[in-house]
Amino acid sequence: MAAGDHSRAFTDSISRDGDAPPPPQRYVQERELFNFFVNGLAAIESFFYAMHAVGAMLDVSAFPIGSDDLHKINPKSVVSSFESRFPGDACTVAMRSAVDSAKYGEWRDVRNVLAHRTAPGRTIHLSVGGPPTTKPAIWKGPPSFDLDSQSTTSRLSWLATTLDGLLVAASDFVTRTLK
Repeated sequence: MAAGDHSRAFTDSISRDGDAPPPPQRYVQERELFNFFVNGLAAIESFFYAMHAVGAMLDVSAFPIGSDDLHKINPKSVVSSFESRFPGDACTVAMRSAVDSAKYGEWRDVRNVLAHRTAPGRTIHLSVGGPPTTKPAIWKGPPSFDLDSQSTTSRLSWLATTLDGLLVAASDFVTRTLK
């Protein structure tokens, strides 16, 4: 829900203030991008952390939960543990598909840039002496992407669809294995 709220706020700001606004509005856009990507990736990571807990209920040796092990839990480690313990299971396949997707990699990379580095600049397109350009500003990541009304809404759609698929697969897995 938080990612959705931040997506709407970012889209509203881009629509109202444009993609190259003065500093106060630019701050709002950067804040909304930060919160969007941090909250969205946190939702995905929380799902995988929960699936590690489900795995531990079934086989604690394959899904260790000691205090020294908890900081090692991340989406890729959970998928690896599921592939070792539950190879070929539909839930395992769904999790592998999610973490191998280019969109997941983009979410992770953008969140890491924003959370650990800086708010990158923007490439702003201008036209001189001709008709105004319609090219959107580009967020200079890495990775780079257009800053427009679809910047977060298209990514929010991927997030919702991916989480829905993961939750359906997890529900089926839990129903079959935790009897």
